[in-house]
Amino acid sequence: MNTGKKLTILCLLAFALITCKKETLQPGNSVGTPTFYFTGTVNGAAVNLTAGVSNYYMYSSDTQDVNNVYHFIANLHPTNCSNCPNSIQFIINDYKITSLGASATIDTSLKPAFYAYLTPSGGAPTTYSINYNAQTKGPDSSGIIYHYAFSDGSTALGGSNITHIYKNPGTASAKLTATFPGHGTDTITNVSQLTLNAFNTAFSHSNSPIMEFNDSILTPAVAPYTIQWNFGNGSTDSHPYSGGVLDTASTIYSLHSIFQVTAVATDANGNTNTTIAKVNPFGVSADYISQFITDSLTPVSNPKAFSNITVIYTDLNGTAYSSANATQLPASAFQITTVSSYENNVNGQTTKMLHIKFNCQLKDAGGQTITINNGDAVIAVAYK
Repeated sequence: MNTGKKLTILCLLAFALITCKKETLQPGNSVGTPTFYFTGTVNGAAVNLTAGVSNYYMYSSDTQDVNNVYHFIANLHPTNCSNCPNSIQFIINDYKITSLGASATIDTSLKPAFYAYLTPSGGAPTTYSINYNAQTKGPDSSGIIYHYAFSDGSTALGGSNITHIYKNPGTASAKLTATFPGHGTDTITNVSQLTLNAFNTAFSHSNSPIMEFNDSILTPAVAPYTIQWNFGNGSTDSHPYSGGVLDTASTIYSLHSIFQVTAVATDANGNTNTTIAKVNPFGVSADYISQFITDSLTPVSNPKAFSNITVIYTDLNGTAYSSANATQLPASAFQITTVSSYENNVNGQTTKMLHIKFNCQLKDAGGQTITINNGDAVIAVAYK
């Protein structure tokens, strides 16, 4: 074989070895091929960290705290680093206590939902109890069947008053369908904010074609407020409201129909409350739900920080900022959008891959704060 042919064959063999080489699992306690990333703005500066780029890897692990609550941990940072500058870590707490060393039921713990951040006081409410009250009008005033569909996926049959427990913060909606004895139905949806700063409003209206609506803010909202009205007839109104006396808005109805009116109140801290009612200006003979309101919203304390989230970002100087050190802003939120099984990490632990979206405020040991906005990440956590 001549020298030219030998060189050609050697080159082909070398190319085949390079192109057919399989990617191995990353070193350390890590998982997967480069499918993991974090993007967002940190104090206004864009940050993009991707596993497999610039020696970054996604490390997955779990641990138990002194209360025997599992912490599921994802760490995106370079290999062989000390303090790991320009890195991010996510710690997601289990929803319950597990005996020391026992397996965690992660399928129950991690599901698409909104989650609360761990707070400087050590825990935050992640369970909210809401009492709903419905009012109906029309010729069929008795024998009504009430069917409720809640945004957490559960349903219930009950009376005009019902209490429901939500296990995660965020925005909760409840859809009520009333079936009247004459077999007619009507539907209305209530929207509530599940936060520590949630508040209610009092709502009333007059009964005539020229209708006047009143709304008043109940504590603990912080003035000044903004009230946005949608009268259901194509007209709207938005104006500031200082509190105290009733806020008043009005519209003129011309059609003989039933209209849905919505009032959205926003306080100075950005907290909102939505009140929805239906009105019958001309007294049309019909069965309908006139109001479906939140009578009360009660946060349930969480001293062991069940289901709470901690985000730790380490900047280019190696300074660590933690969301657990900071009081969160009204815009702060943490949402798991998808959960799927993933391959074992190098320690043989099973893992889950999560897609998350979040905003949060973080603080370092010296009291300096930073904010992460428009956070988007795919991460992996390990569990027993």
